[in-house]
Amino acid sequence: MSKVPLLLLLLAVFLGTSSAMEFNITTDLSTSAWMDILTNLQGGDIATIYPGTYTYGVALKLQITTSSKDNPVTIRGAPGQTRPILQQTSGENIINLSGNGIILRDIEFIGGSLGVRLGETADVSDSIFYNLKIHGTQGTGFTANFANREFVNLTIEHNEIYDTGSGTSECFYLGCSADGCRIKDSKIIDNYCHDTQMASGGAQGTAVQVKTGSSNNIIQDNVGYNLGGPVVVIYDDYDRGRNKVIGNLVINTLDNGIQATAGADIINNIIINAGTNGISIQNSDDLDGTKPFRNINILHNTVINVTAPLSDSPTCARLNGASASTNWVIANNVFFCPSVTINMKVPSFANSPLDDLTGVPVKSNVYIGGAVPNNVETGGMVSLSDLYAELIDPSTSGLNFYPLGSGDLPAKGTGGSFSFSYDFNGESRDGTAPTIGAYEYSTAANPGGPTTPGFKTTTSDGGSATTTSSNNNGGGSSTAMTFKAFWLQQLNLKLPVM
Repeated sequence: MSKVPLLLLLLAVFLGTSSAMEFNITTDLSTSAWMDILTNLQGGDIATIYPGTYTYGVALKLQITTSSKDNPVTIRGAPGQTRPILQQTSGENIINLSGNGIILRDIEFIGGSLGVRLGETADVSDSIFYNLKIHGTQGTGFTANFANREFVNLTIEHNEIYDTGSGTSECFYLGCSADGCRIKDSKIIDNYCHDTQMASGGAQGTAVQVKTGSSNNIIQDNVGYNLGGPVVVIYDDYDRGRNKVIGNLVINTLDNGIQATAGADIINNIIINAGTNGISIQNSDDLDGTKPFRNINILHNTVINVTAPLSDSPTCARLNGASASTNWVIANNVFFCPSVTINMKVPSFANSPLDDLTGVPVKSNVYIGGAVPNNVETGGMVSLSDLYAELIDPSTSGLNFYPLGSGDLPAKGTGGSFSFSYDFNGESRDGTAPTIGAYEYSTAANPGGPTTPGFKTTTSDGGSATTTSSNNNGGGSSTAMTFKAFWLQQLNLKLPVM
């Protein structure tokens, strides 16, 4: 039996002397014809989908068995053109994918039960999911949570997900509860998740949720806006390797800004208008046995305001079980929550004393509003009084939380192992006397501009800002490369981490 019908073979373009083929999919093809192409792809094949809307009411399931990191299957929108739209009109998922060495990029997905779902029939590794737009689903936009699966070395980058229905409705749900499956050694970077507040309450509608037992992941430079849940939720890594939450931005969430359980480096994040706690280290059913909350670094974050729609006791930071014996560091953070009664709360765990930070390294944090724990080391929590004396424009219209040169943040932080080498903008940070908070002060104006909804993008000088999304594919240096070169660049992407 031939790999695809003869008509489709006439559309194939052979790549050199290899057996890999390129298929061009247009709206002239029947639904069964273009689905035949996708479900029969082999290692090295490229399927290019041209602009138009492709509707279907049946399951689209791809089990790719012959691809690999060095011989990937690519499914892409046409370079430089408007994204094609794949629209699921039934209660099936938009697309299920299994296998190694998959590149899925530059496509818009609408409708269905769930959006992109990985791992139904096999593990997924060495794969890239880039520049996708997913919306109008009944539930979560992007999932990797089939039981007993491993998701390894994935790059999930520059995707926009929104309008994810009224279920749990996360943008990204990665791994399983109780270590039933896991994601590891992966990068979830530069994604934009927004408008998930239809989700069914209680930390639902999260931007990125990484489940128990998952480890060594980088969750960096993602933006969440008008969320039902936190921008990032990560659970116990079971001591397999900390997950790193770096340089993310959340504006308006009904729940916590960032939530973690154990094994987390939380660095350079900006949290604006969280609904319960700005940063919350708190219990989950999956905390590893009787082990405490542990192995937590909270460095150089900026938390501004909590709105408390779901809580009668909001805080800038809720740090369950922080103690000298459980490997915590809390350094160089800005906790500006003027309306709260308690700025930082430390509920007890096992033998940890309530609201007592004796012996915990707490260095050069500043706060406005509310009470702070007992027995903080000298200079560990410094009370300030006026947001507008410290930040360029912290108003709801300005959203510019870059420090003023005349304020109490520049050069007042603790360096060395209590700091981090670059800031929210990607700018180098002074290693000896850094600026407190997510930004390093370098010029009077913010090199990255105000923090507004949209993708966080790198500026020409290495800083960052946020931009609105585009329906176009390509653009920038990545499209000037061959797709193989882009693939290899992404797999070998090295982000500076602790």
